[in-house]
Amino acid sequence: MTKTDKIISIIILSFLIVIIIGLIISLNKPGEMDTSISALGRGNKGNIGVVEIGGMILKSDRIVDELEKFRKSERIKGIILKINSPGGGAAACWEIYNKVSEISKKSKPVVSYLGPMGASGAYYISVACDKIIANPSGITGSIGVIADIPVFYKLMEKIGVEVNIVKSGELKDIGSPYDEFTEEEKKILHSVVMDLYRQFFDAVADNRGLDKNYLNKLADGRIFTGLQAFDYGLVDTVGDFETAVKITAQLSGIEGEPKLVYIKKKKLTLLDLLFSDIEDIYSKLRIYPSLSYTLKLGGGRK
Repeated sequence: MTKTDKIISIIILSFLIVIIIGLIISLNKPGEMDTSISALGRGNKGNIGVVEIGGMILKSDRIVDELEKFRKSERIKGIILKINSPGGGAAACWEIYNKVSEISKKSKPVVSYLGPMGASGAYYISVACDKIIANPSGITGSIGVIADIPVFYKLMEKIGVEVNIVKSGELKDIGSPYDEFTEEEKKILHSVVMDLYRQFFDAVADNRGLDKNYLNKLADGRIFTGLQAFDYGLVDTVGDFETAVKITAQLSGIEGEPKLVYIKKKKLTLLDLLFSDIEDIYSKLRIYPSLSYTLKLGGGRK
């Protein structure tokens, strides 16, 4: 096989991988959000809005929009975040954290339920809530930040491909996969990681009322079961989703059985599944390094 054939094969394979990833993401995400909740919970004074946060948190738009709709609705007395997530992008997690904090402080009670997984950025979001309930056997914690920096230049040298970059400054392409990752780049990115970590750390300390010296011993990226997190003061109690519903009803002043309200979703068509995420995936492939509040098991080279 010639070099040209190899390059064509790699391009075709890469394109197929992007399409497959797009299908997987589309199949695992809810449809687009309905524009109205006017038909939900009509005439019921004991409504609790439920916002589901599942999988990697790559975008904040849907979640923030749902939170805002529930905030505006007079029929919604409280909100539950139903979480099963390892975290996600630093900016997306902060935007959700900020919206939750705003609602919790100024509008109505917000309660977090950490299910099988509620770690890293998902836990960051939760500390803005009035109460955190964790599944005792679920996984949480992982207070920390990680930067993923892929390096392709050695592979590119082997197959005879090069990328020519014109830049305004030496560090304009910091973390580029097309060149060696230097010590100076590592130092700069480490400072960014530590700044994001400090924001996360301070949010946990302030919202949970924990002494910073005490929290330092817990906030090194380690994970906890829900029960361990309760023992360490990272969550308020352990229980199931029904426990979260009861606590939210109490905080919201709801008497009797509350009604759970979910935002209606539009069903995705086959064309949506095939094409809706390709542009997003391509844009993510162009972003490096990736900075995230994410629990990652296994890891890679340091």
